[in-house]
Amino acid sequence: MPASVPVMVLGGAALLPHNCLPLYIFEPRYRAMLERALATDRLLAIATPRNREGTQVLEVGCVGLLRACVRNPDGTAHLILEGLSRVRFIGWPQLEPFRQAEVEPFAVGSAESGPELERRLAFLRAALRRFEPRLPQELRERMAQINQPEVLLDIAAGVLLRDEAQRQALLEEADSMLRQRLLLRLLEEMEPS
Repeated sequence: MPASVPVMVLGGAALLPHNCLPLYIFEPRYRAMLERALATDRLLAIATPRNREGTQVLEVGCVGLLRACVRNPDGTAHLILEGLSRVRFIGWPQLEPFRQAEVEPFAVGSAESGPELERRLAFLRAALRRFEPRLPQELRERMAQINQPEVLLDIAAGVLLRDEAQRQALLEEADSMLRQRLLLRLLEEMEPS
């Protein structure tokens, strides 16, 4: 992870690791950001605005890798950004023509290993099974092959949660078990009574 990355401030689009986010780039500042990212490491971060004007952002975001870019004749572009890693924004060395943030990893981890990890993965798979009807078949097959609880949790949250505040809450929770409980509670609340 580089020490600094360009940052897009987007309301309604909290990116989680292991998920893809389609983006349409049309603003001049984001066009300049795209050129920089394509010319260097293809990385940019997504930050959620703290206020309506977007002048302040929440402290935790996600760095993503540009997986695809289709440029249009009018200078706009369509992108697919794949979330790689949670980060904490710790400084803003550049604000113009686009934001550049100093970042540090925001680790989400667990002390679990071996059998404990397997039990947690089995529990999470079983808990998510009731939400499978909401998932496309190819995603169900992909999720069945995942062998890391954190990856499974991120993908499930990215697909099943549409509310930005809920996704941001999961992004900001550093404790693995609390993240899992939060996701399952949020999914339960979405179920019709």
